[in-house]
Amino acid sequence: LMETLMTGSNSEIAAMSKYMAQTHFVQSIILDYLKSLGGRLPEKLAFHYNDSEVLVWAELKDDDWEMEKALILAEAKIKAAYAEFGYNMVTTFVEISDNLPIPNHYKAFKS
Repeated sequence: LMETLMTGSNSEIAAMSKYMAQTHFVQSIILDYLKSLGGRLPEKLAFHYNDSEVLVWAELKDDDWEMEKALILAEAKIKAAYAEFGYNMVTTFVEISDNLPIPNHYKAFKS
């Protein structure tokens, strides 16, 4: 880190800054998302992210409309809070009866 700042090219410094900013925002987004759920989680929960969005995979009990509503509200809060920084959140909802695995590129938080 310090060496890159001292001797790195502008591109290396910019890449490092981008990585640090992305790490900060993704961690903050996931923590705020979990806080807004108040400790209540779906059956399975996984995350993936890229330069501009955090993707959520949520597996719910069949017809668990309250959990779905809580997840939609949590996503809306994240969108409102982080849009100004260029971040978005998109949730994919599945139910247990869909019998779908968490996609490989997602990191399981609860499975």
